[in-house]
Amino acid sequence: MSLGMYQPPRLPADRTHRADETMALGSAGGAQQIDVARRLQSLRAGNMDVALRGIEALGRMPRVALYTLAEPGPETEAQRSLLARYAGGRLWLPGAAFFDTKATDPDHRTGWSLLREHLQGQYADGVVALSRGSISSSDDAYERQLRLVGERRHFVALVHTETGRA
Repeated sequence: MSLGMYQPPRLPADRTHRADETMALGSAGGAQQIDVARRLQSLRAGNMDVALRGIEALGRMPRVALYTLAEPGPETEAQRSLLARYAGGRLWLPGAAFFDTKATDPDHRTGWSLLREHLQGQYADGVVALSRGSISSSDDAYERQLRLVGERRHFVALVHTETGRA
């Protein structure tokens, strides 16, 4: 498949900008969590769609940084290898790798902050992480990071999506 033929899936227009009306309607905590996961996945996928279309228009392959949340050692190396294979399988160019060891607020993590600076410096177009938990388990903090990355036309790709569906 050539880069010119790449067509990321399009999201319905109402999925990318709608308010979280499902949260107000949900009665069970589990149903609310599913709705939140879908909304966050939709936001992330919409950001990725916009970013990849812009990169495609430039006629080049997307460059991605790799991000792990793990202690240095074999686990981190195994995750980086998995992330690089995931990127390569999508014809993205894996580049710099960043990591943090503690699951704190993403704004206070050294690795995540350096990664965002890397994106802002235009050294990469996006980031590949194992799961949304690598970025934050807090819905609000995760959404904030998606918006910060997306507002600069960068993207976050996850090996394991928010809902378990690609």
